[in-house]
Amino acid sequence: MNRFRLDGRRALVTGGSRGIGRAIAALYAEAGAEIVLAARTPETLEAAAAALRADGARVGTQVMDLAAPDTLAPAFAEAAGRHGPFDILVNGAAVSVRAPALALTLADFERVCRADLTGAFALSQAFAAALVARGAPGRIVNVASVASAFALRTPGTAYVSAKSGLIGLTRQMALELAPHGILVNALAPGYVETDMTAGFRDDAAFERWRAARVPLARWGRPEEIAGPALLLAAEAGSFITGSVLTVDGGLCACL
Repeated sequence: MNRFRLDGRRALVTGGSRGIGRAIAALYAEAGAEIVLAARTPETLEAAAAALRADGARVGTQVMDLAAPDTLAPAFAEAAGRHGPFDILVNGAAVSVRAPALALTLADFERVCRADLTGAFALSQAFAAALVARGAPGRIVNVASVASAFALRTPGTAYVSAKSGLIGLTRQMALELAPHGILVNALAPGYVETDMTAGFRDDAAFERWRAARVPLARWGRPEEIAGPALLLAAEAGSFITGSVLTVDGGLCACL
């Protein structure tokens, strides 16, 4: 089981103040890693960090706005200067706009793509460049979605476009960074109970469809995404790169 330990490693987790990102941060801390949570709002960051520290985790914070990609390289340098070099990056932050394609504004489409794709690239680039400069290996774990491979039943043009791009980014960066010992993989969660999916859970018609469509017939929990994320960060996953691990209760396994 030592191959699942993260002792001596430091992980930067974006979107780490809530939902899937927070669950991943908590499990990485349990596995021995030092964690730095990154999100836009200092208050929510500090609240999440305090809760994790109460459980014995070593946690720092860094304010970052993934929707402002030009700010991410300086923010990453600041975080590394304050906390020390990073070994693991989790790109967990995401936003979504639920508007039909014919009503979606260009500004909203671009905002979602900046936060969910361009921001992930900019931060991954800064992280990987720092690893290469140190001559150190590392891991990038991108939180994508089953929407990376399929259209959503509800309006989601911007989100589907961005998450589809994140899979392409994962594969291409995995190829280019492999010579440096940097492994890049993605998770594709299905329907998971988070703040972002609250609207779905309040929709009776959608709930009937989901209950019939998902073989496990329930919503996933954020901690059920954290386990696969640990595999992709730990020594146990040392021969996995350029892969997409689907964690969806069987949703994508059947028509």
